[in-house]
Amino acid sequence: MRVEKRHNYLRKVCEVATQVFITNDKPNIKGLICAGSADFKTDLVKTDMFDQRLLPKVIKIVDIGYGGENGFEQAIELSRETMTNVKFMQERKIISSFFEQIAMDTGMVAFGVQDVIRAFEMNALESIILYENIDLLRVIMKFKDGSQQNSELLQKALAADSDILTKTRILYMTPASIHDAKYYKDPESKLDLDLVESEPLADWFLENYDKFGLTLHLVTNKSAEGSQFVKGFGGISGFLRYKVDIDAGEVQDVEDNLEEGFI
Repeated sequence: MRVEKRHNYLRKVCEVATQVFITNDKPNIKGLICAGSADFKTDLVKTDMFDQRLLPKVIKIVDIGYGGENGFEQAIELSRETMTNVKFMQERKIISSFFEQIAMDTGMVAFGVQDVIRAFEMNALESIILYENIDLLRVIMKFKDGSQQNSELLQKALAADSDILTKTRILYMTPASIHDAKYYKDPESKLDLDLVESEPLADWFLENYDKFGLTLHLVTNKSAEGSQFVKGFGGISGFLRYKVDIDAGEVQDVEDNLEEGFI
């Protein structure tokens, strides 16, 4: 009875693994870590019940002394180095692909926040490579109400655009620039602006990239390729869906003067 229960348990684990980790007849994971006590974990990968499509994805087998959530946390800790190595391999691969596109001058990549944001707003981006600690903020400004504006400037602005006070401005700036008074005045109308919201650009992309059908690749600067990407290309780039004239596109309130605060 014990042998039969063990067999049924392994079969159930194999069935669930196939249900969870196989999509459209292909593995939906980069790597798989098998953790358990005694011989269960090795028996799992050796049994014919284990989906053979998942076998090449097994990157580590670890022995844990706990069950439940504690065992799960222990498995993560014991596999941390392996997972880091896998992440570095993926990181180097995607950045190397970007460098190849640059070298071949295919016109299918954008780099630097100005061009990436332009391509993003033109819906031309397929995926984004983003340095996970990029030091940029996405800032939303709105116009102050009419009673707080210079009446002469307000009348002139309303004559040109009657809805101007309902509009917002999106800026991309360094944290050091967010308190600079000159960025609280609209450069065109000269009307005053209020800060509505600011958040790290990396966080905003993490929360919103999938809404736009994008793939997001977060990278570090700990590999040689990652360091070159951050230092040479500002830590942000994108692969395009199709060739576009980015210079002809318009992106609101983005300038390329680092010292002035906008990028």
